[in-house]
Amino acid sequence: MVSALMTDSGHWNEELIRETFIPVDAAVILQIPLRSQVDEDCWAWEPEKHGMYSVKTAYQKLEQDQQKAALPVQGCSGEQFWKEIWKLSVPPKVRVFWWRVLHEFLPAKSVLHRRHIEPTAFCEVCGADSESIRHVLIECTIAKLFWREVKLLTGSKLPSLHSHTWATDILMPECCTDMERSIFIIGMYFVVDAAE
Repeated sequence: MVSALMTDSGHWNEELIRETFIPVDAAVILQIPLRSQVDEDCWAWEPEKHGMYSVKTAYQKLEQDQQKAALPVQGCSGEQFWKEIWKLSVPPKVRVFWWRVLHEFLPAKSVLHRRHIEPTAFCEVCGADSESIRHVLIECTIAKLFWREVKLLTGSKLPSLHSHTWATDILMPECCTDMERSIFIIGMYFVVDAAE
C-alpha cells in the first residue's frame, strides 16, 4: 500500500522507495507531493470553481452524461462514430439532420418544453402525451402511415429500435443494411420536412 512507503511523519520513505522500485519509477514517486496531514477532508463539487453544489451544474452534468451515453456506437470511439455518420450514403443536408437528431437539436415539443420554450409537450397531431423526436419520426400517426408506405414501396421495414438509443442503434451494422439505413434516415428527414 502507498501508506507503507511513507514515514510516520507523513513524508516519503526515500530509502525504501529506492530499494523497492527501479530508479526511474523511484524518481517519479518521490516527485509526487504529499498532502499535509493538517488539512481535513471536505466535500467539494467539482463542476463549480468555488466547490459548492448547485442545481444548475448538476443539471448540466446530467445532460452531458446523457449525451455521452446516447452517442457512442458499440465498439466505436467518438471519432469513429462521427465517421459513421459522415460516410452515410445520404445527401450532406441529411447527415447534418442526423447529427441534429442525435443532439436533440430539432424543435420537437418535448425538447422545447424541457428547455422552457413550449408550455406543453403533447403532440398536436395524434394527442400523445409527449412529442419527442422519436415520436415525430417513428411513432406519430403520420409517421406510422409514412413507414407503412415505405415498406410497400421498398420492402424495407423499420426495425424495432430501443426507446433511448434508437438514433445510434440505426447506425449499427447489425441493425440494417447500408441501403436500408439510407432509406430510413432519408425517410426521417422527409417526415420532419413534411411536418414543417
